[in-house]
Amino acid sequence: MTAIANKSLLRRLLSGTAVVAAGRIIGVFANFLLAAVLARLLQPADMGAYFLTFSLANFLCILARAGSEQVALKLFADRINGAGSDRLVAVARKFAVIVTAASLLVAVSLYVLRGPLFLGLFNSSLLYGLVFWLILWAFSLAVQAVVAEIFRAFKDFVSASLFRGPLASVLTVTFLGAWLLQGRTANLHDVMLIIVGMQMLVNAVAMLMIWRKAGRFDRQGSASAKAAPALGYMAVMSMAMPLCVNQLAMYIAAQSDLWILQAMGNATMVAHYGAAARLVLFSTLALQIANAVLPPYISQLRLEGDNARMQQVLRFVATIAAVPALIVTLIFVFFSQEVLGLVFGSGYEAGATVLLLLSLGQLVNVLVGSCGYVLVMYGRGALLMRISLISGALAILSSATALKVGLGMNEVAACYMVVMWGQQTALLLLARRVSGVYTHAGVFRIKAEKVGS
Repeated sequence: MTAIANKSLLRRLLSGTAVVAAGRIIGVFANFLLAAVLARLLQPADMGAYFLTFSLANFLCILARAGSEQVALKLFADRINGAGSDRLVAVARKFAVIVTAASLLVAVSLYVLRGPLFLGLFNSSLLYGLVFWLILWAFSLAVQAVVAEIFRAFKDFVSASLFRGPLASVLTVTFLGAWLLQGRTANLHDVMLIIVGMQMLVNAVAMLMIWRKAGRFDRQGSASAKAAPALGYMAVMSMAMPLCVNQLAMYIAAQSDLWILQAMGNATMVAHYGAAARLVLFSTLALQIANAVLPPYISQLRLEGDNARMQQVLRFVATIAAVPALIVTLIFVFFSQEVLGLVFGSGYEAGATVLLLLSLGQLVNVLVGSCGYVLVMYGRGALLMRISLISGALAILSSATALKVGLGMNEVAACYMVVMWGQQTALLLLARRVSGVYTHAGVFRIKAEKVGS
């Protein structure tokens, strides 16, 4: 009996999906409200700097965690399931050292390069003055990613979902919302203090919970533990670095539009573009939820050689995810100005065309389904990385050229939309060639092929 046909596994799949969905929905709406509150607290130039700082913090976070979160998930899960002989407290300490060391390296590098990067490339003295907060934010996001994966290893999906961002976002938007309702003013330094402070507070609680879980597990012991040599730091990093490179490639491909606009455009343009980009996240929410649950089932069906059922599941999920994506996209197409004005306030309607174009690009991302995860689960992560690098390079070159010849943010959005279409189509066809299955949404049946795994 396959994983999907098995009722027990199906219940776990639905349960996990419900938990992930709740966490993602809370996180997306909290970030949505936070952006709306900040748009009313900050001037457009400060808002643009906030969007760019958020983008850079997430980029630096990838470097600061150095791909260690997925390795932490594997090592903790293996130990909990009886493999290895390391004490979990020792394993947790090892990852604390890795993230701290990587974060310090990132901090020193950013501090040394702050002049050429922020005063030269981005031409922003405001960003230059936010270096300290940027470093702390990147570090706190790195810790957040690692602790969430450790909670997943313990099968504590509720804690994993909450501590992956929603809890800190809810606390932050509650605090800043109360600040706004009191009629108080704020600058970007005040906002960064609250955001980073809330994030670090939540991380401290999460680390304490993990320390107690690990200590309790170590005290109880595991009779089924299999003796195995403990992995050293170099072995852990050899597993982590390829993951880090892949994450960097994908993030650069997704976020470089804001960086280029800051470097070659102006702060108001960045604010309008960033506001539109935030709203587009709603169109991909259903697929994000599915992608958080599907990978282990892709792996299991691959090992069972059941391509027909795998294609059935993947196309069914993509079709379900496409319904809300289509609804959201239609709203953005016909009411983009009204939505931007309602959420971010007067003046942000200028990003209406950007919202329309980016939402059309992300719609294709949803329609092709989980083709990227199929490549990863078939051991073709390097292929996914190459597609991401090529797509990112094309998007950067085309959008930079558009700005160089005097075009604006609408043309930048059009460049990223076209590149997104090409990238996702290529991934869909590559997933078919590698696995023998299609992943895209649709109601017409297509026969899956047998391909050696």
